[in-house]
Amino acid sequence: MVCAALGVEKQSEEEKAVIREFGSILMSSFSPCKPEELHGCVLRDFHTVQDTRAAENGEKLETILTEREYWLDRKFIVLLESANKTFLEQAAEALRNPKWGIWFGRKCCIPAEPLIQEDIVSAAEARDRIFPDVDHDKLEIYSEVEKFDSSAELWNDAPVSFGRADSSGREERCYGQRAVRHVTPIAEGRDFFAF
Repeated sequence: MVCAALGVEKQSEEEKAVIREFGSILMSSFSPCKPEELHGCVLRDFHTVQDTRAAENGEKLETILTEREYWLDRKFIVLLESANKTFLEQAAEALRNPKWGIWFGRKCCIPAEPLIQEDIVSAAEARDRIFPDVDHDKLEIYSEVEKFDSSAELWNDAPVSFGRADSSGREERCYGQRAVRHVTPIAEGRDFFAF
């Protein structure tokens, strides 16, 4: 989303620089975890995938049908933590005034309100402003950590490349791993960029 907002071309040196920068950023998200506070609904989308191979043996498969799900009308806070305040400010400005369209997973899932709610703030300030009526101990929090340990999961969603410049498909998209911990309540005493 930040690459699109910045207007970064696929496979460009600028894309590589932004992806490298995100390698040093820790991302956290939080939202209410009680069912009555979740709100929203799930959109199920069906896709066909061609030219794919079986994981077990690499055998080429026929066209297959896949499902993807997207949350609609749900509120999240995303916090980006970095020592590079200049990059965070550039990302914030791009998200306020994007060069290209931004959306959540598919083009019909556009933000319902401005993404940038607060500039450099503490996690507690962001939480209090976005979820003033939610018990702070009842927020679902996923927090990226610098090192993998037994309390974290490995997620295979850290971008390495967003694919070929001449394609909007999956060709040459590549993702690495990041360590994510499911925690509650959120840690205090650190500065974040909240959107």
